[in-house]
Amino acid sequence: MEDSKVAVILEDLRSQFRVFGKGLQTLNEKSDRIDQKLEAHIEENRRQFDQNTLEHRQIAQDLRQNAQEHRLMMQMIKELNEEQNKLKQAK
Repeated sequence: MEDSKVAVILEDLRSQFRVFGKGLQTLNEKSDRIDQKLEAHIEENRRQFDQNTLEHRQIAQDLRQNAQEHRLMMQMIKELNEEQNKLKQAK
């Protein structure tokens, strides 16, 4: 094959490789942007999960405290009823 024809074929191949390389670079940049957005979403979900976990722990603690206070109040009511009954019987 003549040198000029080989040169034309090589130049065509170089041109195609440049176009392919640019397309690949664009695809890599797009993929990087998607990865960054995904990481941001994952981090936001982690933050919200942590916040919800803290809120749920606080709610559970409040419920335990309310239950304890309820038991104490019920005990006080029971004792007051017993005292009231004793006073009625003493009359």
